[in-house]
Amino acid sequence: FLLDSGLGELETLGQILGDLQMRDGGLQRINLQLQAVTAHDKQQRYSVDELSGAVHWQAEPGQANKAQAQNEQTKQSKLQWAGGTAYKLPFGSGELHWQATDKNLQLLKPLNLPLVGGQLQVNRFSAKGLGSEAMNLQFDGALQGLKLSQLTRALEWPEFAGSLSGRLPDLSYSEGVFTVGGTLAAEVFDGTVKLNGLRVDNPFGRLPKLEADIQMRDLDLAMATSAFQFGAIEGRLHGDVKGLRLVNWQPAAFDAEFYTPPDDKSRHRISQRAIENISSLGGAGAGAALSRGFMQFFENFAYDRLGISCRLANAVCLMGGIEPAPDKGGYYLVKGKLLPRIDVIGYAREVSWPALVEQLRSIAAGEGPVVR
Repeated sequence: FLLDSGLGELETLGQILGDLQMRDGGLQRINLQLQAVTAHDKQQRYSVDELSGAVHWQAEPGQANKAQAQNEQTKQSKLQWAGGTAYKLPFGSGELHWQATDKNLQLLKPLNLPLVGGQLQVNRFSAKGLGSEAMNLQFDGALQGLKLSQLTRALEWPEFAGSLSGRLPDLSYSEGVFTVGGTLAAEVFDGTVKLNGLRVDNPFGRLPKLEADIQMRDLDLAMATSAFQFGAIEGRLHGDVKGLRLVNWQPAAFDAEFYTPPDDKSRHRISQRAIENISSLGGAGAGAALSRGFMQFFENFAYDRLGISCRLANAVCLMGGIEPAPDKGGYYLVKGKLLPRIDVIGYAREVSWPALVEQLRSIAAGEGPVVR
């Protein structure tokens, strides 16, 4: 009976014991004991190890049985596990306490789940009308200290360091769609990241889709660039990612720009390595307007502003910078300041998204820029 569901490709071990009660062809009560159950999805979407505990459920009683049901309170359910994964994200051991009757479920104790070096806290969760069109979920939780290095590695993204913390408010699920009524706010690289309009279609199916807008403010570039061996940059960074769309958790479309805040008064310095890496992102012909022979005498340079933009569609990025350069249709990626002044100018307007991702992977791995 699981073949046509999201659980249809599970490999399982362990034991499940218990009893089911039927009346008039309908399921009335479930009492199960799970002993060291391990389940792994062949599509690597989720897994759980050493799942044990008790599961209790009872249906809504009919009119004739309501008086008896009032004297029979549904037993509380409890499950505990040693660890597992959800879409390649590893989570640790935990315990879940809840009570379920008919199509309703209530979390009885907060859940604290170790997740990629940090913790997911579920303070409140309730569900009414499970499995029906009128299903309603209520959720309140938080993320504490998730390690970005572990998170990006698990998602096979360019790896960087730092931590992620933030609230998860007003989460709802209806007809196969997750939405967030409020703004998800997180603290990353000594700045803030806000997600608006977050929507996930078919999150547990074969082809999940995510939509959101992201706003980043005052990120510390020294922390961010040191995270994945990009080269040292000092200063602050704003970012806006509009119309983000992921299909099967891979970017399919977005309009993104990252730039120095107009009112940033912090120290602006950039190293040779960072200049070379930024130059490589500008495509063939991009480069720093200062001879390499002269650059060897300086470890870092002052800059006025920096920035890059990418509008992704059909696996191609339409590239841009902070402003047009005066020659040959280029654009500034880094605009220099003081002497010795150095400007980084890009010329490529259309760049393959897979090639750009590979470029970022090479930089993050410390291999230096890849010239194509």
